[in-house]
Amino acid sequence: MKQLGLGPNGGLVYCMEYLEAHVDEVVQMIRERVQEGAYLIFDLPGQVELYTHGTAVPRLLQQLVKVLDLRLVAIQLVDAHYCTEPANFLSAALLGTTTMLRLELPTVS
Repeated sequence: MKQLGLGPNGGLVYCMEYLEAHVDEVVQMIRERVQEGAYLIFDLPGQVELYTHGTAVPRLLQQLVKVLDLRLVAIQLVDAHYCTEPANFLSAALLGTTTMLRLELPTVS
């Protein structure tokens, strides 16, 4: 981040774009290390810009599905604090819907 003059969000976007550019290597590493029938968990950052504005994460997931024949589901964890106020709950629900549409995955909030 220092070398490229990026902030936290810019660093995350750069990282995801780097992974997308090297998706063949990522897929090969997963293929070598995971046994058939195993469950994989990809814990992605909570910065919504990665899913609502960028294309790297959806493209990475599409490639994983295509090459490894994975069945994916998105799980969005919402802090209980956001469920106590109607406006905050609606915001979290809309964010979950946006993520579901952008990633084109079944989603559980």
